[in-house]
Amino acid sequence: MTSTKPSSGTPSIHGKCHVTTISHEGSFWEILLDFEKDPTQISTFRGFLRFSSANEESVLPDLRTSVIIIEDSFEKALGKARSLEEHHLQSLLRSLLPNTTA
Repeated sequence: MTSTKPSSGTPSIHGKCHVTTISHEGSFWEILLDFEKDPTQISTFRGFLRFSSANEESVLPDLRTSVIIIEDSFEKALGKARSLEEHHLQSLLRSLLPNTTA
């Protein structure tokens, strides 16, 4: 039987885990994997991505997707998040950014 708890070297299920950093329109964005706490789904790891601007002058709050990763272990969820290519991550970020065109 496989344990569903993160190993001692990984953050807790309710913590954020750094996935990667991307550049989008001249700004750097940190991408974190975070998990939804759902007591009815104790055997699954339901993850969403959080995008945080690395620009100190940014007025944007952290942006997050809905749950897009569902796996039966922390390691599989993190692997799935890290397997996303940069163009996928940029597309997700664009879908979350406010529309600034008038």
